[in-house]
Amino acid sequence: LSGASGLAAPQPGLPVLFLHGVGRLPAYLSLVLQMVAGQHPIIAVEFKGVSLRLGKVMTADEVAAAVVGMLDELGVPRVCVMAHSYGTFIASLLVRHHPERLASLYLLDPVCIGMFMPYLLTNFLYHRLEWKGWSKAALLDMSKVAVRKLAANDLHLCATFSRRFYWTELNMWPEDLPPGSVVLLSGKDDLMDSGAVRGMLERAGHVQVIYKPELTHGAFLLVPEVKAAIMGQLKQLVASSGSAVAGLGHGLGSLLLSCAYISAGSSHSMTAGHGSRTGPAAAPGWRQLPALASVASGFLGRCKEG
Repeated sequence: LSGASGLAAPQPGLPVLFLHGVGRLPAYLSLVLQMVAGQHPIIAVEFKGVSLRLGKVMTADEVAAAVVGMLDELGVPRVCVMAHSYGTFIASLLVRHHPERLASLYLLDPVCIGMFMPYLLTNFLYHRLEWKGWSKAALLDMSKVAVRKLAANDLHLCATFSRRFYWTELNMWPEDLPPGSVVLLSGKDDLMDSGAVRGMLERAGHVQVIYKPELTHGAFLLVPEVKAAIMGQLKQLVASSGSAVAGLGHGLGSLLLSCAYISAGSSHSMTAGHGSRTGPAAAPGWRQLPALASVASGFLGRCKEG
């Protein structure tokens, strides 16, 4: 990693793997810094395909394989996965194909649950602008739809969600969630039917559901009290499943935003065994991560700059 500095002595603690939603990773900077302040080793991955950036568009399978390859290169056997929106698709693949790498799971606005419902497809890809008057609420609603439409029509986002994006295989059912998982739902989420998802999760019985009826999709980032509650729950998850990780130290040695890292080591591969779906036999690994960017806390000494 460019700009690498020294490595702090290894300390007990489970790394948090943060997987963001549509938009740039800096939008989550305040949350990431709160994790760092809480003395959590952080591994955050930026997905170019959904970050309004130029570059190769990777499929969800390729991204998941690259993330696993990155963990292998860093020598991290298990992580606490925290994922928001699009990141929950990647978390779903990790749960399905690499359950041994997850010590715990925290999902924020999980669009990966209940994908068979029409809300996500309709509201993100096909929702049309409708004039509803000059009231403040109507103008605010129309501005949200306009911003979402602008993002959804980005070339890379269109390719991400409309090419080789297998909706049925990315869906996560409540019984797929590891016991003790935490799920935050926003009551006014306009991308998913949070009420129906809440009912599904509560009937499953092994998932902790946090329901915020006043929030919209991603609005937890704007409410300090909610972010503080998220950090408290995350701390409990890490404490309940944490372990010492060799080579990972606490403290923010360097904060690298949008800085790609290519390993000089061997690439990681994953066989794509997904029923009748066609695809490459081996998905790209950490070597092919110029399509991803990493932000890391503490693991800098383990890496070699490509």
